[in-house]
Amino acid sequence: MLHLIINFLGVACVVILVWYLFRASLPKIFGWGQADSVAMDDYLLKITRVTGISAYDTFRLSAEEWRVPKDRMEQDFTIYLATQKTPYYVKDIIRKSRKQIDE
Repeated sequence: MLHLIINFLGVACVVILVWYLFRASLPKIFGWGQADSVAMDDYLLKITRVTGISAYDTFRLSAEEWRVPKDRMEQDFTIYLATQKTPYYVKDIIRKSRKQIDE
């Protein structure tokens, strides 16, 4: 009986380990994860260099186009500075201007 319990615990540990390894590899398989945020940061940096305006002004112009309130934009910019998380309205501007920036 003790052998059955030990075998069951061993199998359960192996299943849990395989599950966690599978879950950890999903972002790499489907291309999720930091690669998108790094690309967005790179393009945001390129936009600031090409246009000569600051990242804050890029946020401001994007927020005006999407009609995002100024206090929300400022909060998003503070979050961006702390975590490099780009809000949806800035991502939209980056997507629209990628061709022009690359040229």
